[in-house]
This record gives sequence, structure tokens and C-alpha cells, in this order.
Amino acid sequence: MKKLLVALFAAALVSLGLVGVTSSPAQADCGYSGPCKATKVSAGDKTVKKGNSTKIPVTVKVKNGSGTPKGEVKVTCTKGDAKLVGSATLKGGDADVKVGPFTKRGAWDCGVKYVSGPGFKDSSTSSTVTVIRRG
Repeated sequence: MKKLLVALFAAALVSLGLVGVTSSPAQADCGYSGPCKATKVSAGDKTVKKGNSTKIPVTVKVKNGSGTPKGEVKVTCTKGDAKLVGSATLKGGDADVKVGPFTKRGAWDCGVKYVSGPGFKDSSTSSTVTVIRRG
């Protein structure tokens, strides 16, 4: 009963304007005070010989509107227990991410993630690297 009376009293004070409620200013989810721009990542599939590394071409574009995304692109390729990681900084919305050397033949699944700079949202996609035998 005591809690109910206190809640009603607090509600009355707030509605009469006798007590104010303050909060911090809203922050965008991209570490930027303005609107965040949605992005789209695209990455090309590659074929590489076993034991070699490759550069995966990655492009990041703004979905709606204009601007050139800034930030970093990370690529993680996996096949079974094997895992290879590479990263690169975007230049003009493009990056070639070096990954490898690939030690197992077959298809490797590669996750490509854009870690955004101020004013842009993170985004991701996937790519495939096919490893063939040395010839």
C-alpha cells in the first residue's frame, strides 16, 4: 500500500511539473552525433592454389544517400577447424584484404565484416574461397 501511495504522489508531481525528469541526449548507434548511414558490403569469390594467399576484393557503399564509408574491413575464412583472418583499411570505399596461406583444399567460407567509421553503420556479407591443388 505504501508503494502505491508513493507512486501516485510521484506521478502527480511529475504531471504538475513540480518535478522534472532529465536524461542524457540521444546518441546514434554508430558513435556519431548525426544520423548514421546504412552500408552494404560486397566481396568477390576467389580461387587459389593450395599453400598460397589471396587478396579478397571488398567494396563498401552507402545504401541510401551519398558518402564514402571509412573504417576497417575484417575477413575470417574457415574450413573445419582451420581459421584464417585478414583485415584492411578502406580507401575510397574499397579494400583488398590479404588472407592466407590456405592449407586445405576445397571451399572455405569467408565472413566479411565492415567495422564502421563515424557516421556509418556496420554491415557484413559472406564470400567463398575455393582452394585447388597445386599444379
